Amino acid sequence: MSATGYQPPDPGPLLGEAGALCLRDARGELNVTRDHRVAVADHVTAGIYLQGSTEHTHGITSTMLSHTAVRVGQIRDSLLSRRHRPEPSRTRV
Repeated sequence: MSATGYQPPDPGPLLGEAGALCLRDARGELNVTRDHRVAVADHVTAGIYLQGSTEHTHGITSTMLSHTAVRVGQIRDSLLSRRHRPEPSRTRV
């Protein structure tokens, strides 16, 4: 928040029912990790990522369009690192 009194809107309502599965910090803000992934309840296996609405965790640069490519790269890297890779099938000889 700056001297204008502006506070960014909570993205929670945009998540619909999934918003109830998202973890929040002591101030009621969504708990967003460094890779822009929202922390969720333990039983949730899907990832929720935010592109924006992360000023409270990532600072003012989260609103800058010039950093979009960097954010998208971080999200992509996170998605790829969490991708499920099936076990290779074993061929019987």
